[in-house]
Amino acid sequence: MATGDRDDTLSYRLVEEQPAGTFIGDIFRDSGLSSRAQSTAPIVFVFLSASAHFAIGSSTGLLNTSAVIDRDVLCPGK
Repeated sequence: MATGDRDDTLSYRLVEEQPAGTFIGDIFRDSGLSSRAQSTAPIVFVFLSASAHFAIGSSTGLLNTSAVIDRDVLCPGK
């Protein structure tokens, strides 16, 4: 699910403990770009968690998990 409180910000939420490869969102579609070639400004990806847990297709803009996301492991004690 994509949400944004600014026009240039996308935020996604996902259910934890889904398998690696789980589809999260289509960044190009959700940002209003149909392809990277249409972008006149660089696209910057900022993750609030370790980026090793996510993968973005550079030509497709598809955001997927690349590992199981478990907040108890990523944020112990919270």
